[in-house]
Amino acid sequence: MASESNLINQIKQALAQYDDDSLAAIANRGMVRRARKDLQNGVVQGIIGERVESDSSDRGWVKLAVAEYEVEISALGAAKATCTCPAVEVCRHILAASIWLAEGAIANTAEQDSDRDASDTNSDDLADPAIGYPVGIQQDGKDGRPEQQSDRITATPAIDSGHVQEPEAKHSPSQEILAHEPAQLKKWVGKKDYEAAIALLASNPTVGITEGSPIVIKLPDFKLECRYFLGTGLEGMVCSRKSTHSNRYLVLAILAYQRQHGIDHHAIAAPDSTKGHDSAQAELLQQMLLLFTEAVGMGVCNLSNAVQQRFISQSVAATAANLPRLAKALRGIADEINLLATRSAQADEGRLFWELAQTNAIASATLELLAKNEVPPISLVGQHRSKYEEIGNLDLTGMGAYHWESKTGYAGVTVLFWEDQSKQWFCWSEVRPTFRGMGFSPWWRYKQSDVWEQSPETLSQNQLKLFSAKRNYQNRLSASSTSKVLLLGKAEPVKLDFGDRYFKRWINLRNYAATTVRTGLGEYDLLQGMVVVSPTEWGERNYDQVNQVFYWWLADEDGDLLPLRVMYRPTDEGRIRFLEALNPSQYYVWGIVAQITIAADGLALYPISLLCQPPPTISEIEPDQLAAAESKEQDTTPKTKQQKKPEPEARTVINLSFADRKYTKFSSSDDSSDRTNTTNTEQDAANESDAEGSEEIDIGLAPLDLRVSGLIDNLQRLAEHGGLIGDSMQREFKLAAQEFDRVGLSLFTHLLNQMNNPQISDRELCHLALKLRYLCQLWQENRLKLNLLA
Repeated sequence: MASESNLINQIKQALAQYDDDSLAAIANRGMVRRARKDLQNGVVQGIIGERVESDSSDRGWVKLAVAEYEVEISALGAAKATCTCPAVEVCRHILAASIWLAEGAIANTAEQDSDRDASDTNSDDLADPAIGYPVGIQQDGKDGRPEQQSDRITATPAIDSGHVQEPEAKHSPSQEILAHEPAQLKKWVGKKDYEAAIALLASNPTVGITEGSPIVIKLPDFKLECRYFLGTGLEGMVCSRKSTHSNRYLVLAILAYQRQHGIDHHAIAAPDSTKGHDSAQAELLQQMLLLFTEAVGMGVCNLSNAVQQRFISQSVAATAANLPRLAKALRGIADEINLLATRSAQADEGRLFWELAQTNAIASATLELLAKNEVPPISLVGQHRSKYEEIGNLDLTGMGAYHWESKTGYAGVTVLFWEDQSKQWFCWSEVRPTFRGMGFSPWWRYKQSDVWEQSPETLSQNQLKLFSAKRNYQNRLSASSTSKVLLLGKAEPVKLDFGDRYFKRWINLRNYAATTVRTGLGEYDLLQGMVVVSPTEWGERNYDQVNQVFYWWLADEDGDLLPLRVMYRPTDEGRIRFLEALNPSQYYVWGIVAQITIAADGLALYPISLLCQPPPTISEIEPDQLAAAESKEQDTTPKTKQQKKPEPEARTVINLSFADRKYTKFSSSDDSSDRTNTTNTEQDAANESDAEGSEEIDIGLAPLDLRVSGLIDNLQRLAEHGGLIGDSMQREFKLAAQEFDRVGLSLFTHLLNQMNNPQISDRELCHLALKLRYLCQLWQENRLKLNLLA
């Protein structure tokens, strides 16, 4: 067989790495099937020319005749091929030509192996037409493929790396990926997309890697796959998402692969948005720490409007210095000071002291990272505004909608979605400020059709396909006009697989709830606390008139009890009324979408929506049951015609916030709570007292719990009295230090001994009080986890 040029061999070897999945990634599976049928019909007429670059004999393009068109393919692979047909993207002619060349390369390799094996055989055996003819070569006006070979080439097999002649024995796709430097990646993709890729990498996305040729890098958080082919470089990579920003995801895949193999450039190549601020940020953070200490030194009960203005000024400065999380926290502290200054009933000195301690911890941690020349993570610094990244198309099922209002003066409506393929929650929310005198009607917003041209009511109760979806790092979806929705019918939650978010046994739910408890400086994740529960039995329900809380006890298959728990607020009045009158069997309720809440009385669930099975049709009811029901109706029906009670609407998702229209109230003046912050609020309440069941942990922690609670009380008194510490408080601190030292809690002991030092300054004493208050909170949060696991 005549020898082929280096260029053709190089192109064939590149294309031999493409399997059907790789071809589908640059087109679609239907087009791949159609290209194979075209190939069987002989549309590929063969190679009709080469176009070689002047400076190299192995770089250029090979031209093939496919039907009435011409296809040019280079060593970069099928993704960069061109065709003279009208198609603007990869067409079936390109796919057919690629398969023809790829399978020809495999056939050539098989021929070479056969030649070596049959070197001592008769020359007539070598003329067997079953050996050595590349696919699609024309002989006498007919397809030259022999019958013996046709079955073998009807489908492209997965290419084994041993079938591809690599340039060097030591060369591999993995070595190529690991060799790419940040400067090279930045030059290839551009500064803006490179920094966007670094920002995506900072969110620690889930990465799945399949080694081979090609290497497949899966990024399920962004619903895409990237493929790296041996010898084709960055230009030859394939991304399953076709968009103007595909290259940034290819760079993200390269960096994620390098990180998985111990190479991490992200700290070196941090985006410019985090550079240039180090000195300004450090100076501002030191000013903040001084302000927190001075606030405690003045006494949290005695802070004036002038101090409030200082916090507002620091908030503005934090925004300018790219510290959005601290900016928001400082603004919250200023609002708390205003409540105290105006003697509002909502004012709380304990809450203000805790917010000072937590914000002090955030500032201290950020300053410490800057001192080490490290880039603070997004979770610590925060984001000025959510950045939404396009993630392709999503197949979603509406799982409920609810409205909420926060104490900081914001109100909104949130819709929950479940994505069955990736087994994760998504949400859409609209938030409006109520402190500016702007009215907000949740019912009107629930019915208004302007979210992807649909209403939240429709979206929350139907299956849908969301095209060009955009989401932020918290899985919140954008209502961008570039995203479109196709409704696919009524939601059928009973057919979905909720994975590790579905619970029928409460012991498993408690173990999962322990992982959702926020500890330290981590941000609260709303969707992490969303679960689907299916009770075996609906037990007793009651309304606690003293504490204004509704309970409904649910039993699992083990007989274990867990309550639905709804605190009274005007925003939840309709929810409580509906649940009090609910007959679960009447609506065929099989499950509940709920948010995990942890309060002083233990683990509970805040119900968002009810999941119902479609009511059975007449044909699905047993004949004897139907006859008995009709007989009973005739016996009980009086002679005068009686109006039938209307049957409940056949809904598969019932949104409890909007189930009872009469009680759907909303007022910006109500002391309500944002459901996205409910878990935080109730966890704080749990931390203020001993959680139920702590005595079940027989490791001697109950006395320490009392000691920590007493320490918080003493620290609160110190903060209210401007850092004054009396003899009795000193004795308490000394006893606490001895007890903590006895059980090995050295950090508690160290801080308390410092506070008892007579040489300590007032400023240092106030700073230590803030650190110790935060440490007490850490103790209580981790005790909460232990209680759940017990």
